[in-house]
Amino acid sequence: MLETNSWIYLDLEKTGCTFLRSKLVSLFPNSEFINSEKHMIQNFKSSKIKILTIRDPFNYYYSLWSYGLEKRGGFYHQINRVNPSVCQKFYGEKNINSFELFLDFALNHTARYPFLYERWLPNGFDIYSTRILSMLIPKNERAKLFMKIKGIKKISEFNKLIIDLYKPEIILKTETLNSDFHYLVKKGMLNFLNLPDQWTEAFPISAKPINSSKGSSDLKNSNKKRFISKKYIDLIEKKSSISLELIKIRNNLIRQ
Repeated sequence: MLETNSWIYLDLEKTGCTFLRSKLVSLFPNSEFINSEKHMIQNFKSSKIKILTIRDPFNYYYSLWSYGLEKRGGFYHQINRVNPSVCQKFYGEKNINSFELFLDFALNHTARYPFLYERWLPNGFDIYSTRILSMLIPKNERAKLFMKIKGIKKISEFNKLIIDLYKPEIILKTETLNSDFHYLVKKGMLNFLNLPDQWTEAFPISAKPINSSKGSSDLKNSNKKRFISKKYIDLIEKKSSISLELIKIRNNLIRQ
């Protein structure tokens, strides 16, 4: 996370966080930041304004898989270290079978990282949702939350509870991150950042993403569908519904 006295950027993995972190860090002196540890989770609930970057769930999983195809990233290296044969099934070839085998694992694994389970959540969440929830829900809130969700049967009810309790004030969509940021500055919704006058020089609207996989950035959405069946597209949307709810909130924030 990036934490100051007044705001926190929740740098969710694979959502353009490396890019946005680099821009924010370049705009403020180091003394502004109380905490700057990458992907750090919140220990305590606070009244500070929260910023979150969120990505379309299909794009998220395609990017996570594409990164592994290049033998890059902690997700790939953890799987390869623990179970090289499984890693070969996921990343051995760039085809629909490999991607769907990867999804069978990722969509049914309640963990932020492979084989490191989040015991405070019931089994059944996918990796993307678990990462989102880990960033939104502080450690000191988790035991209390676990008791609240025991009686919940529908994922829609769970999502509503999470959003009611932990909704970030600012949500930027990865796919339109630059224009989202510029739009919100123009509307005065990021005044709390106290951006320096030269912020557009450090963060031009045409700035290119960094730390992205070549496969993910090269292919358009229509081409990505070559690597997945409709069954899995529907499954991704069902399992990762919390991300879609957050994207709806973003869409209400940004009326372009």
